[in-house]
Amino acid sequence: MVSGEFPPQHGGLGDYTNLLCQHLVPLGIEVGVVTSSAAGETARGKGFPVAPAVGRWDFLSWPDLGKRIRTMRANVVHVQYQTAAYGLHPAINLLPLALRLAGNPARVVFTFHDLDAPYQPWLRGPLRQLAMRAGERRCDGFVATNAADFKQLLAQRPGPPAARYHLIPIGPNILKNPSKRDSRPDLRRRLGAGPQTLLVSHFGLLNQSKGLQDLLPAIKLLREQGRDVRLVLVGGTTGSSDKTNLAFADSIRRKVEELGLSDQVIETGFLEPTDVSDHLLAADVCALPYRDGASFRRGTLMAALEHGLPILTTRPAEDDLIDGVNVRLTEPANPIGLARALDDLADDAVLRRRLGLEAAKLGKRFSWNSIAEKHQSLYLELLEERVG
Repeated sequence: MVSGEFPPQHGGLGDYTNLLCQHLVPLGIEVGVVTSSAAGETARGKGFPVAPAVGRWDFLSWPDLGKRIRTMRANVVHVQYQTAAYGLHPAINLLPLALRLAGNPARVVFTFHDLDAPYQPWLRGPLRQLAMRAGERRCDGFVATNAADFKQLLAQRPGPPAARYHLIPIGPNILKNPSKRDSRPDLRRRLGAGPQTLLVSHFGLLNQSKGLQDLLPAIKLLREQGRDVRLVLVGGTTGSSDKTNLAFADSIRRKVEELGLSDQVIETGFLEPTDVSDHLLAADVCALPYRDGASFRRGTLMAALEHGLPILTTRPAEDDLIDGVNVRLTEPANPIGLARALDDLADDAVLRRRLGLEAAKLGKRFSWNSIAEKHQSLYLELLEERVG
């Protein structure tokens, strides 16, 4: 497994890789992870080795990667891909070609955790596209994590047959496993929420696409209408890979001050997984107003489903997310719509309960055991092709 980040680094890609590996090991798969040296010597896997060996994800990383792959005697090299985790450099895209040129027979798989182009215009040019296509032609398998990305990958494929493309969902990056250190009422009191307070949670690292810039004005509107509401930002604000989110996090803090919400918005900072679970379960509503709509590639959404939370999120949404049945949906970038939906949910405990129960039912479709078994089938299929 190749991942640009790994715990104790903070980031969804590393968390996903760690959880996937943990669930592959019981299936009898020997797993090893090569990751960034920034993960440090404390990077450890449960039942599998982790090599924090790559200093920079550029072309000079190829010898280190090749050496580790040979040492681990890998039959399959599985790259967990998200452009920011690899320093926005195209060298990782060309890894399949580099391995072929070095005579390494391992099968190569890429999982695309998003299909976003780099934000700098100079990194989106024809040379980068050429490099990406050259690597993809030498790749043996591609995995998308949701239906929309799967369709887009198929539409953009540079030449490999459609049979090389697979849809395997992600699971929750935080499992429902509360610490039971505090009772729910005690934790709510510590967060400044009384029995009548609408406690809204927003989970995950901050970036432009997650819509917190729209949620804050909605909280302000509810306060102006006399609603007792508090917002808890669960988890850290910026990850280890994408430093561009620092500026966005600073802008959010300024916006909190400008809106006069300093007493109503609580940042927890990074928490242990069990404490994250506690905080999610303490809230009345989990608001995830993604600017690009609700998608099953979002680990934060999957965690909210896992916890059976009443979820307020945005269109366009996955087909299985049904407004008023297992989520509440509003339009993106619409603070007024968010405020109205939160106001409705605040007054309807029965609806909140029903949404939470239906969310939990939907979340059961994304178990890590099932996800690991689908990966096992993919690996065996690739190895059978090589033998054939």
